[in-house]
Amino acid sequence: MAKVKATKGSKIRLISEKGGTIAEATATGDYQDIKASYDYRKQKSSFEDKIYLEYNGELQIKQLKVFEITLELNKVSSAVNKAVYSKSSTNINDAKKLVLAFYDLPIREELLDKLNSINPSSGGNSGGGGGGGSSSPSKSTSPADVKTDTGTVAIPPQDKNEIEKTEDELDTYLLRFKDMKNHWAREDVEYMAELGIVNGDENDKFRPEDRVSRAEFATMISKAMGLDTTKYENSFFDVVSDDWYSGYVQTVRSNDYMSGYDGLFKPNADITREEIARVIVAAYNSKTNTKLEKGKSLYFNDLDDISYWAYDYIVEAADMGFIYGITDELFAPKQPATRAQAAVMIKRVYDKLHPAAE
Repeated sequence: MAKVKATKGSKIRLISEKGGTIAEATATGDYQDIKASYDYRKQKSSFEDKIYLEYNGELQIKQLKVFEITLELNKVSSAVNKAVYSKSSTNINDAKKLVLAFYDLPIREELLDKLNSINPSSGGNSGGGGGGGSSSPSKSTSPADVKTDTGTVAIPPQDKNEIEKTEDELDTYLLRFKDMKNHWAREDVEYMAELGIVNGDENDKFRPEDRVSRAEFATMISKAMGLDTTKYENSFFDVVSDDWYSGYVQTVRSNDYMSGYDGLFKPNADITREEIARVIVAAYNSKTNTKLEKGKSLYFNDLDDISYWAYDYIVEAADMGFIYGITDELFAPKQPATRAQAAVMIKRVYDKLHPAAE
């Protein structure tokens, strides 16, 4: 992604040396994002490619990022599974070609060994009919019948275990954060991380159950809304310009997403569920140029725990599907949110604003 400012009306292009034009836009005369997604399969011993920024007239670059080159291995997993299931020579060879295309795949040799160990079937022989010579499995567990291009074949349970192991290895290889493998919020967290809205630590961990500070959430929502950081204006007594989050704090303050408490922002305090409801609704309404609806009913047993300023925001956040109660009866407005919960709630808002991206 590049954030650029070029002469109004001129063309701006991102060009891959190997793939040609991957993004094109007409300059607005102000800073704008130029984003591109480039999907390719490596065929040589390196991933090297060059990305050029082409423009006419005057150009200023504020930000230039390459988020990540991601290997799409779903086809590999599917092809290997199909080969193991069907034992078809065609499927085995197709799977080998896909595996060979990825030189840096850690389990590449293991996958090739697995494919080479398969004894190809002589065709679509399913063992049907009454003729002799076809023996049934000696194990008490019945094999599964799987439809393939070559007919119906029986898959012994041990082969199914090997397939599950292969899928697990591929899944681990594609994992962005080490501590998110089996987490309920993995998909949403990885999507937000891909967009640069959330990130992990230096050990490639997301720490999903850690609590979120107000400063961290100010950063997340600013990025999710595509806002530039704003020069800090000494708006709060407990935030100084040297703080890493000062620009984001000023941004959410200037856009009326977040405010302080008696001149304090409390950047290191855990953000609560009612505070998040206020922030995400304010952000959504700002982006959609809509107003907060007031006076609607909310049905939770802990309504008395909700701050007066948060009530209408919680109602709207719940109506929009941005946030739910911790149970059908309780909202828990003062309960701190975890990093995983925060990422999921922000993604819901992001998806509502970008329906094509869902």
